[in-house]
Amino acid sequence: MIRLAIFDMDGTLTEEPSSWEYVHRRFHTDNHRNFRLYRNGFISYEEFFQSDVTAWLKMHPRLRKDDVMSILRGIRIRDGASTVINRLKDAGVITAVVSGGISWLCDILTEKMRIDYNISNVIATDEDGFIQPWGKIQVIPERKNLAVKSLQSALHISMDETISVGDSMENGMIHINSARSYIIGGKGRQGEIPLGNDIRRLLSLIW
Repeated sequence: MIRLAIFDMDGTLTEEPSSWEYVHRRFHTDNHRNFRLYRNGFISYEEFFQSDVTAWLKMHPRLRKDDVMSILRGIRIRDGASTVINRLKDAGVITAVVSGGISWLCDILTEKMRIDYNISNVIATDEDGFIQPWGKIQVIPERKNLAVKSLQSALHISMDETISVGDSMENGMIHINSARSYIIGGKGRQGEIPLGNDIRRLLSLIW
């Protein structure tokens, strides 16, 4: 019996593979140097997170949350994503996003689909909504399994009662604590079941 469905956000529930990169493109900023430093272990994920936001603030020192929210609203939701989430909810399944993406994008998604838990990374703002160069790290991308395990523990839900959906090998860690895992837009290399590019196929595979 499925009680919990875990979804990656960027590239899974949306068509954009990275909400961070999407904002960078709109601001004409580039943080690839620090991305490489992070990937090679020279800086922590928290330092990389802060460098992303700092790059925006260098271009737009008085940047507000509403400005970034307006940009994020330009990201297209994957066709069928709302249908899948809402059908799962109708069946009594708890739904959660576990993502290294920007939490505000998940807030936008919940306007159209019934996501119960948003476990993603929060950019800090002051009391007037101005963005600060730090935030609350809830998910380190290569340790998504820890966030999944923590949620399962809080909800008293086992691995056998959990499914997960991601979009790439990057999301391999999201699947570790799942009985069944599914992949969008690629081939399953670690036992994931491929959905092609149609997330709605998930419904016919689980029921």
